[in-house]
Amino acid sequence: MTDQRESLFDRARKVTPADVAREHGVKLYKSGRKRSRGTCPVCESGDAFIADEDGPIWHCFSCGETGDSVALEMELGGHADRVAAARVLAGEADRVRQERPRRQRVEAAAEVVDSSVVAHHIAQHMVPAPGTIVEAWLSSRGIDVGRVVGAIDRLYFLPRCPAASWRIDRDPSTVIHAPAMIAPLRETAFGPIVGIHATYLSRDGRRKAAFGALPNGKPRPSRKMWGQARGAACFLGEMDGAGPPVTIAGEGVETVLSYAADLPMASTPLALLSLDNLQGRAMRDAEGVVPLWNLRSDPESPPFTLQGAGEVHLLIDADMRPVSMRCQLARRGKRDRVRIDGLKRSEICATLAAQAWRRSGAAPVRCYRAPAGMDFNDLGRAA
Repeated sequence: MTDQRESLFDRARKVTPADVAREHGVKLYKSGRKRSRGTCPVCESGDAFIADEDGPIWHCFSCGETGDSVALEMELGGHADRVAAARVLAGEADRVRQERPRRQRVEAAAEVVDSSVVAHHIAQHMVPAPGTIVEAWLSSRGIDVGRVVGAIDRLYFLPRCPAASWRIDRDPSTVIHAPAMIAPLRETAFGPIVGIHATYLSRDGRRKAAFGALPNGKPRPSRKMWGQARGAACFLGEMDGAGPPVTIAGEGVETVLSYAADLPMASTPLALLSLDNLQGRAMRDAEGVVPLWNLRSDPESPPFTLQGAGEVHLLIDADMRPVSMRCQLARRGKRDRVRIDGLKRSEICATLAAQAWRRSGAAPVRCYRAPAGMDFNDLGRAA
């Protein structure tokens, strides 16, 4: 019986996540040679979903959901593991895979450069933020730049920052551009840049850039992540204060700086720039269900942490979108798909993040959550 189960899952996982997504009507476009990208079928965030074309993994940079082909089928079809595997092997994915050579020939001319290429281009051309419209942007968000002693020097600016990947047979000037505040992502404070987070701005820097609407009618995002995101952060230097530094970890640059600028002590601010880096992933049971009654951080998929960081303040925004996920609310409760609202998501985030930081040796670890529907920058501007 065990051998049959393993054989079924082994065969199911030979079908790529990109094919499973297409089977459920998800429209994907090439993002490099081995991955495709598109709107997340789980949370419907535009351009946040990545699926392997020649590998086992899919991931959403917005809702943080991830897994293999079977997990994706389970999410989209709402089935148990065995049923999900059986559906993947029922023939639909095979037919898509048989048609793919024709699609690849049609799409080959429109293949775009990988996200890492865009990140490298931005890193090569960006300039230090002091004296640029980045200061105007931070000021418009209510952040006292004069108190952000180390942070402004760790941010950058690019007057014509690409907001999309360009075709491999063209150059960066052929895609839409806008001025952008650049937050470089590093695995260590002074390590090499591995990724780029861009906040696209208006010409005067006082508003986000407007790029029009996506095909689904939603506005095109004014923030983009390029290159490596997981396991990296934007180290924003030390604030001008007295006493031992406190590590401040939050998702956005503006969130972290808003809190750190008002903190009456020295601090080391970290902008983690994705929910995945802030909270990591939760342990799931054998059926891929999250037991919310015994929520535990997965040590194999942790958030970004620093070893022996000392005192840590975790900033949890409360403006997250509701998501649907398979979970178990009570120990003997039913495993079912449940809608998790933004407030509950912030509670989950705080629990997972605190567990991971304590596991890394940090103490004490304090979680601070913004009021419902707000982030810390909203809170600071309302004060």
